[in-house]
Amino acid sequence: MLKFKTLDGYIIRKYLSTFGFSLLIFTMISMVIDFSDKVKSFIEKPCTAKEILLDYFPGFIFNIAGLLLPLYTLIAVVFFTSRLAFNSEILSVFSAGISFNRLLLPYLIAASMVVALHLVLNHLVVPQTNKYRLKFERTYVWTDQEKGVPPWCTFWWRPT
Repeated sequence: MLKFKTLDGYIIRKYLSTFGFSLLIFTMISMVIDFSDKVKSFIEKPCTAKEILLDYFPGFIFNIAGLLLPLYTLIAVVFFTSRLAFNSEILSVFSAGISFNRLLLPYLIAASMVVALHLVLNHLVVPQTNKYRLKFERTYVWTDQEKGVPPWCTFWWRPT
């Protein structure tokens, strides 16, 4: 039985809220960058706002989130732990006689939650939403004669 359940709940709650905040902020930044990159294609082609919002952006959001989730996790751990150290909470935990390994237990519990989210996202959600995103990009964004091929791989891949 764990002795410091309040401390575990506090660390897990603070870590997951920091993780969620970093996920939200950096996903929004990548959405703005992607939209500014593709706004010309959105305006020139006959696509509607409904198609952009319901077909393209959910797939893009889940794709970027699944791709950069380890980076968001690292940023959240660094921000959260530095905040704990700045407020001298880590020192007070150590002075209360709690070992370093015991302090790491809530980190590992929260990390296992993030791993479960990452696995579900990358194996179930991203492949389904990528179908709609890639179909939208083939129709409205990639307008070269070789549709569906990103510009960086046209020299070695030829579609049939």
